[in-house]
Amino acid sequence: MCRILDWGKYRYEQRKKEKNQKHKAKEVKEIRISFRISPHDLENKMNNAKKFLEKNHKVKVILLLRGREIAKTEEAKEKLKNAALIVENFGEIEEGPKNINPKLIYLVIKPKREK
Repeated sequence: MCRILDWGKYRYEQRKKEKNQKHKAKEVKEIRISFRISPHDLENKMNNAKKFLEKNHKVKVILLLRGREIAKTEEAKEKLKNAALIVENFGEIEEGPKNINPKLIYLVIKPKREK
């Protein structure tokens, strides 16, 4: 059995498939927490972060401040550092706690490289 095909079209499709295979970007997963989160809830959220880090995704932990909490940015940054300590076996801090605006502080954790 013989099949006739357009050689140019075939080569184009092959190159397109190769491009898609090369570009597998890592995703950045977001986890949102509040200032008044309980330790148990924080632990559950960080367990989800561990799962993402095991799959080689970056994790962005976002802490939202409301009302009078905005005055307590240093305590909020400490809370984010504590969250990073929970997952320190799986990832390391890529971008330290930063303020985007007064109401939002974030931290980016990248997966640890295996040696």
